[in-house]
Amino acid sequence: MKKGFLIVLVSFITLGLQAQKLNIQNALDALKENDVAKAKEYIDKATTNESTKKDGKAWLIRAFVYQAIGSDVTKTKEGQVVPMLANINGKVVKIDMEKANSLKPSTPDPLKKSLQSFNRYIVYSKRPDNDLAARAASMILLSGYGQGVKAYKAEQYDKAFKKFALVDRIANLKKGKFIPSLPAKYDQFKKQIKDVQANIMNLKASSLYNQDDYKAALPIILEILKSPKAAPDMYLRAANIYQKEGNSAKYEAMIQEGLQKHPSNKALKNEELNYLLRTNKIDKAVEKFEAAIAKDPQNSEYHMNAGALYAKLSDAAKDQATRTQYFTKAEAAYKKAISLDGDKPNYQFNLGSLYYNKAAKIGTVMNNEADNAKYKKLKVGFDAALGKALPILEKTKATLEGKDLTSAGNLSTYKSTLGALKKAYVNLNKLDKAGEITKLLMKYK
Repeated sequence: MKKGFLIVLVSFITLGLQAQKLNIQNALDALKENDVAKAKEYIDKATTNESTKKDGKAWLIRAFVYQAIGSDVTKTKEGQVVPMLANINGKVVKIDMEKANSLKPSTPDPLKKSLQSFNRYIVYSKRPDNDLAARAASMILLSGYGQGVKAYKAEQYDKAFKKFALVDRIANLKKGKFIPSLPAKYDQFKKQIKDVQANIMNLKASSLYNQDDYKAALPIILEILKSPKAAPDMYLRAANIYQKEGNSAKYEAMIQEGLQKHPSNKALKNEELNYLLRTNKIDKAVEKFEAAIAKDPQNSEYHMNAGALYAKLSDAAKDQATRTQYFTKAEAAYKKAISLDGDKPNYQFNLGSLYYNKAAKIGTVMNNEADNAKYKKLKVGFDAALGKALPILEKTKATLEGKDLTSAGNLSTYKSTLGALKKAYVNLNKLDKAGEITKLLMKYK
């Protein structure tokens, strides 16, 4: 009786194994018949069944099926869809990419599942084809990274980094032993993985920084800065985070470290100069500005910042001669900046503001002057300064109206320009013009 039961039990086990082996063959046959959905159904059954879940061939078929589902469709110049060529135990099977892609909406994370399947193929096969697995991993790397970059550019950051995670999965195939074990002919692939990982780290830091998640961004940025290839903007971002935290020592140290690594970088130089201005280190700032301009006289930003510094020194001067000296320097610096890059509205605005502020100061003295002769003399200076300011502010307004006013920087300059124009028109008794500006100010309130 026991013997009969054993025979029946063995028969059932054998039949079950045969059924699952049949699922593997059915999946392969379905691929050959361009029925990717059926192939997926059969191979999912085979890879979840106890009797065949350690079958290397089953995992290889599943890896190719999910790779096809997750990869993008490519076409020839003639518009024909290029099939995926799956090498399964030495035989090439063409997978219909359009039919595979049609399963993408109902198949979460197909490329991730493809990599998992390739990993199990490598582990469970007695003689895995490492060349095949490496080529497939390279294709998944390119496909997943490309999809991640596309999502990143669309500011779909969660989706982007889900795709980017595939790169780490490739690096960790066979518990991190597979990629290093590949022969020398795959050295370029190994380098590609490292380069992509480094770029992903940069993108992750940038996305967190752009979302104002400085706490999460800073440790990633600091890790990036350990590399000799770290870009200048990463030093600027780290410095900006330290500035927001109120850590002036680390802010300044980060700018100096950045300048040591990138001594000719304009953005880092500008930030250093602006820092000196913010902290009222005027003599040092003048020295740095003039040295920077002497070295790079075509840098419009240097002239612009020098103009702002000279204007500030003019306002702070205690005697008229010094005030006039720095005003003249500011005027020349702004004009030079505009001559080098006249399309920047903030350059135009600063020059217009320089004249407008001069008119405003004269106007304050003029309105309190009781002596008629002195009043008339002041009025000449007032009208001259306002006459210089008006056309520049009008040009600034026109320039900004041709740009994107949804940009916070452009909108802020535009509103400041409108405010100055309105006061100028009122002072010149051009009330109709002032009324038009008032309407615009209400629109952008």
